[in-house]
Amino acid sequence: MRIEQIAGVKKELNRDANQETQIVKFDKTSDTAEHKIDAEKVNEIRSLLRRRYANRSNFRKIFKNWNKSDTGELSLSNAKEMINKFGIPINFNETRALFLSTSSRNTETLNLDEFMNLIFTENEALKVDYKNFKCII
Repeated sequence: MRIEQIAGVKKELNRDANQETQIVKFDKTSDTAEHKIDAEKVNEIRSLLRRRYANRSNFRKIFKNWNKSDTGELSLSNAKEMINKFGIPINFNETRALFLSTSSRNTETLNLDEFMNLIFTENEALKVDYKNFKCII
């Protein structure tokens, strides 16, 4: 299946996705997400990426531009750098939350398919369990 066909399928699958509301309770410990991740900002970044790239067709080129290390997997540091280039300050943990909200493998890297999910998923609710989200920095 060509990348353009995959993009069409992803658009179609996510077009009518229900908006979900997620009630999140934070632990009071210092290594959890409370006060370290702005979930609203992470959602705004997802919206920005959707507006910027959803109507494009050269996703391999876009992904390669983001994937500076050319590993086939987009790293947190590459994504953080690209988002900062858009003029949006994002911290390491917010970048992790952005990745984990779309990664089907629950990893801190994104492959091309997961990157496209990040662009095409219109459901604004983060799919991150903040109770178990341990902040690194």
